[in-house]
Amino acid sequence: MKSHFLKVFVGFFASIVLLSGAASAQASSLTSAQVQAVISLLQAFNADQSTINSVAASLGGSVITTSTGWCPSLSYNLYQGLTDTYTNGQVSQLQRYLGLTPTGYFGSLTRARVASLQSQHRLLVTGGVGPLTRALIVQLCSGTTPIPTPTSTVSISSVTPTQGSVGTQVIIYGTGFTNDNTVRFGIGGTQHLSSYNNGTAIAYTIPQSVGPCNLVTSGQQMCAAVLQLVTPGTYTLSVSNANGQSGQATFTVLAAASNGLSVRSPVAGSMFARGQDLPIIWATDSSVPSSASVTLDLYTQAGVDVGTIAIAQSSASTYTWHIPAFPQNYMCTMQYPNGLCGASIPTGQYYIKATARADGFNTNSAVYGTGQSGLFTINQQ
Repeated sequence: MKSHFLKVFVGFFASIVLLSGAASAQASSLTSAQVQAVISLLQAFNADQSTINSVAASLGGSVITTSTGWCPSLSYNLYQGLTDTYTNGQVSQLQRYLGLTPTGYFGSLTRARVASLQSQHRLLVTGGVGPLTRALIVQLCSGTTPIPTPTSTVSISSVTPTQGSVGTQVIIYGTGFTNDNTVRFGIGGTQHLSSYNNGTAIAYTIPQSVGPCNLVTSGQQMCAAVLQLVTPGTYTLSVSNANGQSGQATFTVLAAASNGLSVRSPVAGSMFARGQDLPIIWATDSSVPSSASVTLDLYTQAGVDVGTIAIAQSSASTYTWHIPAFPQNYMCTMQYPNGLCGASIPTGQYYIKATARADGFNTNSAVYGTGQSGLFTINQQ
């Protein structure tokens, strides 16, 4: 019965708006109190948030109550991937406030609702709940902050170049850029970038890896979301700052040009345990002499050089690395010339970078080529 009444109710108001469009063009919209009364009635009949927002927009009101009439008590920094287990139930509290069915898992739908709320209130759009978003929710619950009609004075006119490999520097041209911009790239991006030319240009370097943690401000909780390597393909790119959020542009990541050497193993997505043998396989082209040596370095997913695994002849084309156990139960050997022992390698994701040099032990010697493996995981033994 409620569902039937709700449909009739919404249809009635939609008809009024459509029939009165021309006549009301010059008339003032309903008062905030009148709009809020309509919203409260919709909430009483358990209308979903999208319906509530649509009706509110049709009535010309700027006060849209995101909450379902219940206010959360939030103290954690919340972001995608967190659960109630790690936040003392605060993910479910946030979901209930946003009009979602509480699941206790901060997924993409919750992130989208948070991002929408931030955009409406001209906050930096991250999709995560930090101190500013918590403060906003407190204000909304107290009724002191109406939700403004979303406006944006930030726009992207062009991106130059529009394609290139990882490490390419692009210039984002547009308007409304400030001295503190966030550039979103795929599922991640970079915060706190300055602009130049009177706020019309931003320099941005295509990253090697991206993830939600790129956009989470440090605070109570460490971000644990996994980064992903930037592989060839087309990615969306946008800019947000205190002025709002721009529309999206695109950038196509191309495969890196051949650099004389390529790493064929380990492949992306493979998994190994401490104490296990990991085969490293590479290939060289004619630009790398057979007398060259190949230095194999272990890097974290974020691009931090952990240390050298080994230095081998390029003609060997393979090296078997015994991943050190942890806790360390033997002395570090020359297999780990930079002191790469078990204590140096926490569980997580890594890749191997290979560099072909005239002399692997001399970092100033001629470099013939470089290559890197896919992103792989090292687990507990």
